[in-house]
Amino acid sequence: MKNNLLNLLLIAVTLLTSCSKQNDESLVLPPNVQKVVSLIKIDGDKTVVLKSSSDLSSIISSISKFSGDDFSKFNSWMENEGLITMRALSEKMSIDYATVSSDIEYEEFMQKYSETIEITSKNSIEVKGYYFPYASLLNLNGELIIGEHIYKFTPTHYFIASKSDRSQLNIVAKLPIRKNETVYEIDEVTIINHPSQIQTKTTCPNTFVSYFCTVGSPQSHRLDNVYQLYFNSWSCGSGCWELSNTLDCRIVSEKRGFLGLWYRHITPITWGIGWGAQGDPAVTAYTSGGTGWTSSGVSEIHYSIAASIFYYLSTINYKYQYKFDYLYTNATTVEISSCSFGCQ
Repeated sequence: MKNNLLNLLLIAVTLLTSCSKQNDESLVLPPNVQKVVSLIKIDGDKTVVLKSSSDLSSIISSISKFSGDDFSKFNSWMENEGLITMRALSEKMSIDYATVSSDIEYEEFMQKYSETIEITSKNSIEVKGYYFPYASLLNLNGELIIGEHIYKFTPTHYFIASKSDRSQLNIVAKLPIRKNETVYEIDEVTIINHPSQIQTKTTCPNTFVSYFCTVGSPQSHRLDNVYQLYFNSWSCGSGCWELSNTLDCRIVSEKRGFLGLWYRHITPITWGIGWGAQGDPAVTAYTSGGTGWTSSGVSEIHYSIAASIFYYLSTINYKYQYKFDYLYTNATTVEISSCSFGCQ
């Protein structure tokens, strides 16, 4: 009897191991996705661990070029490692909400995602605390580990602590935020409010500008475009100043669903972003840049572009004598033939 039970147990273990190996072998990653996952480890708390900030920059740049199929393979690999990211869950919620057509189904949907869902001010279905620049890597608590530090991101601010102070970070994260302070510290945890220190012309707002392009009557499909412009740092050498800025852009394709709520809609998106800046004419030359391409089978575009400005100075007092002359984003989908926004 004991031998029979032992044999059955061995068979069960063999079958489970075989199934696991089949699942691993069936997930063949394309080279661009394999390059990304080779830089990622997942810790016991289901958090992405990266060696350095340069790895983060490399990963985000690569992910911005993913097709829909690339994202699917990437998300499957992450789930096999035990992690569902903010972006992956947002996609799952949208797939589910697309089938909701009655009050009963709506209640079932809301109950299923009660701990993770929020209805945004734009009437969109979204994951709580969704932070779009790193959503493809963040766990549902907005956490990411880089080197010896853990980061917790929210749409308005983020926290930094030593990996050993993770529990303290979670305590501090529940405290009220000091909105009038850009950077401050509480119990070994640094809190940074997302800064907005760029000088722009009056028609170019600085932070989280959002605008829509829609089609249908009533509106059935829309593109939500958001950009954030912020100052990173400046440096000096031999009278030449470099001001490092970042322009973050997000374009989301959405469809209107039950009760007028919007959910993500997968489609090819042809898009572009760009900028131009000019300092004091006496000391600097005009600087500009832009990029874009077609991304197939996606619901969201996220791209960060370095908007660095170089110019020569006679005195240090000129270091802030520049403004952004224009910013723009544009996008098209099957439903929306032209969507563009700019300011000058």
